[in-house]
This record gives sequence, C-alpha cells and structure tokens, in this order.
Amino acid sequence: MGNNIFEKPISKKVFFWAFLALFLILLGCFAYKGLFSRYLQDDYCYGKTIVEQGFFKGIVYPYFHSTEYNGNRYSLTLFAAIFEVVLGTNFQSLYALISILCWLVALTFVVAGFFREFEKRNRFSISLLIASILLTFTFYLAPNLYHVLYWRNASLTYLTSLVINTFLFAWVYYQSKRERIYWFVYPCIFLVSLLAAGFSEVTAVWQITNWGMFFILNNLFHKGGRERKKNNGLILLVLSGALLGAILLVISPTNVASLTASSVKIADPITFVTKSFRFGFDFLHYSLFSKWLPFVILFLFGFTLKQFIAPNQSLWKTWSIRVIIIILFTYLISVASMMPSVLVRTAYPDERALFPPHFSLILAVFLIGYFTGEQFPVSSLTKVNQWLSGGVTFILVLGLFLYSVRMVPLILSDVSELRARASA
Repeated sequence: MGNNIFEKPISKKVFFWAFLALFLILLGCFAYKGLFSRYLQDDYCYGKTIVEQGFFKGIVYPYFHSTEYNGNRYSLTLFAAIFEVVLGTNFQSLYALISILCWLVALTFVVAGFFREFEKRNRFSISLLIASILLTFTFYLAPNLYHVLYWRNASLTYLTSLVINTFLFAWVYYQSKRERIYWFVYPCIFLVSLLAAGFSEVTAVWQITNWGMFFILNNLFHKGGRERKKNNGLILLVLSGALLGAILLVISPTNVASLTASSVKIADPITFVTKSFRFGFDFLHYSLFSKWLPFVILFLFGFTLKQFIAPNQSLWKTWSIRVIIIILFTYLISVASMMPSVLVRTAYPDERALFPPHFSLILAVFLIGYFTGEQFPVSSLTKVNQWLSGGVTFILVLGLFLYSVRMVPLILSDVSELRARASA
C-alpha cells in the first residue's frame, strides 16, 4: 500500500510543481506566438471607424447604420474600440497574452469554487494547475486557433465572451456563499451578463444555454431551500441580462436589414430543428474521433489528478448520473451553438464559431475523467498486488508528462510562418 507514489507528500509536491511549470510553459508558448499577430481584415475597419468618428460615436454608430462589419454586435464594437485606443497597432502583439492571463485567472477561481463545493476544501494551487491544463487543451485542439486567439476581431467575437462568462460564474458562485449581498452587486451582475452576450449570436446562445442548465442543476440537486432560492435569483439575473443581450443583437437596424435581404433564406422550422441536432452530433463526433488521442490524454489527466487529490470512491449511481448529465448537457450546448448558423444560412458554422462548444467539450471530457477517477481509484489495485497500484500510477504520470512535453514543439511548429507574416 505504501508503494503508491501518490501517498508520499514529497512525491505529490514534485509532480505538482513539475506539471504546473510545464503547463504554464505551454500557455506561454501560445502567448509567445501572439507576439507575431498583426491587424487583419475587419481590425482595420473597426480602427477606421474609431479614428474617423471618435470613441463614443464610433461605438454607437455601427449599431444603427450599415458598416463593413456586423454592427449589431455591440460588445464587440465596444471592446474593439477600447483595444484600438489602449493598445492600437503597436501593442496588438500583447492581445493573446492578455486574453490568456485573464481567462487563466477567472478559470482558476471557478475550479477553486468547484473544490469548495464538492470537496469542501480550498485547493487554489491545484485549481491553477487544472485551469492551466484545461486552457492548454482548449487552445491546442481549437478549431482554427489563429482566428480565435491571434486575429483580434475573431478572437473578440468568440473568445472574450467565454472569458467574461467564466469570470461571471466565479463571481456569482462566491456571491452566493455570502451571508449578505450588497445591493449594487445585482445591477453589476446584470450589466456584465448583458455585456458578455453582445459579442456574437453564437456566444449569446451558448451563454443562455449554459446558465439555463445551471438553473436546472441548482433546482434538481441543491438541497438547501434558502441557498437554492438565492442561487436562483442570481442565475435568473444573469439569464435576464443574456436574454436582453440576445434581443439587442436581433433588433439592431443593421441586423434587421441584413436578415431581410433577398440573399438570406431563413430556415423553415423542421430544417432548423433537424439540422441543429444533426450538426450538434456531427461536431462532437468529428471532434472526438478525429483527435481521439489528445482527448484520451485529457480524460487521463482528469482521472490521474483525482488520484492526486486522494479519491473517495463514489456510488455507481452517483457516477452514472454525473456522466449522463455531462454528456446530455454537452450535446445540448453543441446543438444550441449550431442554431444561429442553421437559422440564417442553413449551414454548418465556420470553424471559429465552433470555439464555444469546443470549450464545453474540453470541460466535459476532463470532468468525466475526474469523476471516473473517483469511481475507479488506482489505490484499490493494492488489493490485487501491492506493487500494481504504484506501477500503474507511475506509468500514468510518466506518459502524461512525456506527451505534454511533446506538445511544446508542436505548438511552436508554425512560429516561422507567423514571423514571416508579421514582417511582411
């Protein structure tokens, strides 16, 4: 029993710091590639509007008048203007670094809240490691990484809303644990939700679907009546902001004009439903089977980290319910993310528009691995052979570490191409 290396405190520290350092390096590789990012296509259009019309008019004007870009996406217009004024072309290379750091901080607090809720412990350092792993695989397996991280306009459209929603989830969770919530917190949560919903139609639907599912989970599994009521109030506040944001996207004069154009053919109800559900399945099927090995590695990371945290074996029923809910919700999120493209184009979304459901898939695979590690603890193998548990653990840790090291040159493989594009 003492041969399991996870039972030794010194081994835990060595493994933890080795993996944390490695995944921070991997995220640093993604940020390094961002140093070679430059303005592209719509970035110039947003910049031109702000320069010609000024900051405030340049934000409002596109929502009501036709421009070279989608002016109905009010948050995208706002953030493009902010980055244009604050960073401009000279500091565009810092955009990826800023996005990664903000998302890493927000996701770390979300994971820490997860441990506080389910493990009843504060595990901030482990939370940082898990957040680093999740973001690394999110970017590593991303559909069209260049667009979602290095092209500012596309990144603002599909990444920034996810960052804000991650922050919003952490904020709502920690507010729900307070005895007293100050009055000004409520309008702030509403406004942040409204802001997060205004980057694109896909992210707005993704946001509404996720928070709707949080509402369902809270009412199904939260036992405390008073706390459940408080959570419902906060979640409904977020949902109301997201719904209003979606309405603002739809009713924008520029959006109404584009939807009523002769070239646009709105899908009929049967086509809309059938294709949304089919494309949702196609996305998950293609993602998992075309990149099966990295997804297996991600699953094993969840499984192994649960051993690291010293698992308590759960009931089969508990494990089954968790896995079924994760699979069902991931599929529904995927379906919802297909709907905007199916509605107005009757077509499968562009690669960059798949980034929100892709992030949900990353979370799902890791969580299934984590809960499976709870159901099948490696330490139980000591009942068969006292060396078997330690051997399996060592092979898992070594394999995961070597695979992660191999990711470094793969991530940096296109640096020369990016450098050439930046100097062109």
